[in-house]
Amino acid sequence: MDRIGSNKELLYVLVGAIVGFALLALYAFSQPDSKLQAPPDTPPVAVSAGTTTATYTHRASFGYSAPAFPGLYSGDEAKTGNTLYIGGSTALVGPVRFMVDYQVDGEISKVTGSYRVLVEIIGNGVSRSYEMAPETPFVGPGFSAEMALGETSQLIPIAELIDNLLGSSGSYKVVITPLIRIKGDVSGQEVNDVFQPRIGFTYGSGRLAPDFDRAQIAPEETRTVTVASAAPAAPAPTPQARLIPNVLRFGPFAFPITTLRFFAVVGLVVSLVLLGFYLLSRDRLIRGDPMERVRQQYGPLLIPVQGVNFRDVDRVVEVDTIDNLANIAMALERPILTVERDGEYHFVVQDGGVIYHAKLGRVATVPSTTPISAIS
Repeated sequence: MDRIGSNKELLYVLVGAIVGFALLALYAFSQPDSKLQAPPDTPPVAVSAGTTTATYTHRASFGYSAPAFPGLYSGDEAKTGNTLYIGGSTALVGPVRFMVDYQVDGEISKVTGSYRVLVEIIGNGVSRSYEMAPETPFVGPGFSAEMALGETSQLIPIAELIDNLLGSSGSYKVVITPLIRIKGDVSGQEVNDVFQPRIGFTYGSGRLAPDFDRAQIAPEETRTVTVASAAPAAPAPTPQARLIPNVLRFGPFAFPITTLRFFAVVGLVVSLVLLGFYLLSRDRLIRGDPMERVRQQYGPLLIPVQGVNFRDVDRVVEVDTIDNLANIAMALERPILTVERDGEYHFVVQDGGVIYHAKLGRVATVPSTTPISAIS
């Protein structure tokens, strides 16, 4: 079993497996395990006889600001509509704050709801998303929120991770989407609704440039609800955005991110255990056979021979350790000739008429019975 420790090819395989599983774990744990799927568009509801309609309107407005390098922007502050230099050596603005204001008005009352803000990064054939603001409830017809966008967010690390994984840099479409859910009363009828406006930017080389028009920065959407004139009718269900499992697609195959995480962790743990077993076996082998340590450390220098002629040399220099003899061999650019006699290994480096000699007892209790001249 200890001979496993002498198999260097097995060591290379284990180290390669550890590196591969570590990279897979790094990728899998950097991905979200789910992503948001937008609801399908629904056609307007026709008004039948004996019914009336009521309307209400979602209104939102977006903005951002950041302290900036003096003289770069008017008032030394970047504002909505300015290009932001937020990354790398071109970082010229401080922490960026993103603001969103929301209001619903019209024939709706008793409004409650919640919002969360998502960021989607699209580019280089890859789409990634993360949550910039978590699910937050509100009561009443609206809310105002402010959150971090710049260096403190995941925007720059995600773009850099994609660039590093693909080995190229590119331009990315950045879409910020507030996902707003409300519940209210319209003419005695309860309604549940989702409003998710979008605002776009382009990111590349540390620059975040606006990519929106007036309609995107102050979006509005009007809803029409059909209300029975005699008695309240149950509203048609409103399509809801939902979270679906995130997968890695490779040709016709699709691997869930959660499965990749499990596979990477198990593979990494097994590879580390096998590497520990290999190193333990190697240590036991070296301690049990001193010659094995010499082979492991100086294998390329060793040349086994049947004997060495000491009689026709000018001088024999005894070297106390094989390590010192190996240093002499590397300095003289000579091989180490190896001879086994009577349980001992003799190591010889010849440089012209001078021979450097060291020996190693294979078993500590075996006496040295072989004179130097006898190994020739």
